[in-house]
Amino acid sequence: EFFGIRLPGGVSLERPMLLTAVGAAIAAAATARYRARVSYDGGAYAGMQYQPTRPTVQGTLQRALARRCQMPAVRVVAAGRTDAGVHARGQAVHFDLDSGTYDPADLERSLGALLPPDLAVSHVERVGEVDGAGRSWHAIFWATGKRYSYRLYAGPPGGRDPTTRLYRHHAHSSPLDLEAMRTTAAALVGERDFRAFANKPRGSAPPYEASALGTVRTVAEAAVVDEGGGCVRLDFVLKGALYKMVRNFAGALVDVGAGRRSGDDVAALLATPQQSLRSSGSGARLAGGVGAGWPKPAPAHGLTLESVYYGAPAWGGAHAHPLLSEPIGVGAVSTRDPLS
Repeated sequence: EFFGIRLPGGVSLERPMLLTAVGAAIAAAATARYRARVSYDGGAYAGMQYQPTRPTVQGTLQRALARRCQMPAVRVVAAGRTDAGVHARGQAVHFDLDSGTYDPADLERSLGALLPPDLAVSHVERVGEVDGAGRSWHAIFWATGKRYSYRLYAGPPGGRDPTTRLYRHHAHSSPLDLEAMRTTAAALVGERDFRAFANKPRGSAPPYEASALGTVRTVAEAAVVDEGGGCVRLDFVLKGALYKMVRNFAGALVDVGAGRRSGDDVAALLATPQQSLRSSGSGARLAGGVGAGWPKPAPAHGLTLESVYYGAPAWGGAHAHPLLSEPIGVGAVSTRDPLS
């Protein structure tokens, strides 16, 4: 035995591969994985992903967890990144803590006291399940889909509600053609190459998801909902999104509803996406052939990540979705290695 780990007969500890495996086994035995739901008002954050010099959701969560658990550092892994200013009601995360010392309910209560009022953690659970390769539940790789909603107002300025201005974009000064938007939204549903609706993050080296394989995504639902009084909600359910893809969807649909573009323009983008990157003021665009720089991404504050979907047993299957039932977790082996 070596530190309580029984070694196979005839195996020497002098072998580097064994030492690596033993180290990994010791680390795994010393930690326990937890998952949680996270909601936040994104207005004060430079996005979900950690940045050393700017406030982010991940950084704020990691500091609170490290303080609560008296650990030097805790790494939070989120199901997906959200841009600066984007909100979330149902983001999902996981994190690893010292094994056997934290009650999920107590952890949830103490985090509530440590986190700022624009960020909340709920539904904390200890993870027990593994996939067919023995890998633990993972917020990214076990997700089966995400639901986003984009909220906007179209009408005269005097008719808008100022109390919703941080969460609803004033998109147009007169009512939109919702039927034209619905017809166009239907064309977005399915497995398609969405490179014409993607942006390249500022500062990243090309090519960014420039291959057809890298820009193919599946949209299960694209709905235009009339909420009354000039308020409109755009709902998108998809397996995964390219950078700013959902905001580009919203920008294109608003242009169609306002009569600035037609549904044929969106169909042309889907039918003939270009192979090359194009430079623009907000970073390079993976643009289609219908006018330079179109569509423009709708402003971030109107977008909310409503939920990330998983099958049971995560959260008792409460966040499952019938359109996105591809098995990723128990009994299935992911084709990608989870983040360490």
